Amino acid sequence: MLLVQAMDLCHETRTSFDDYVDRVLGFHRTEARTAMRISTMDLNPDIGYENMKTVSRIKDVALRRKAEEAFLGGKSPDMVRAQFVMPRKKEETIAQLQAEKNRLEKMLLTLNEKIALIELRIEELQENMVPSSCGLKE
Repeated sequence: MLLVQAMDLCHETRTSFDDYVDRVLGFHRTEARTAMRISTMDLNPDIGYENMKTVSRIKDVALRRKAEEAFLGGKSPDMVRAQFVMPRKKEETIAQLQAEKNRLEKMLLTLNEKIALIELRIEELQENMVPSSCGLKE
């Protein structure tokens, strides 16, 4: 691909590839890097550039091929993203849940202590208040 050759030439001449892409070629450096990544993956161009960008984010080759087939089979980009690209949630374990419970219990104890201190301070302030004359004139 020409962008890879341009990058190699920039490295040889010790010039900034990103600057070359921005100023000379006139497109954003992330688009250049995406195009270079896509070109190294042997993706089917029939799925379209945007879909190729989606598929190129999948690291596993077998999963990438399945995503490509899903696009060719007529699935929408959102459906493919949900099935193949979006990170799957980790399975919760008993140890993780127990640790979360302990963390919350400790937080509750700390907050209850703070509430008790605030209540004491409120009582002190109320005891030290001078009763007002309730607006009556003497």
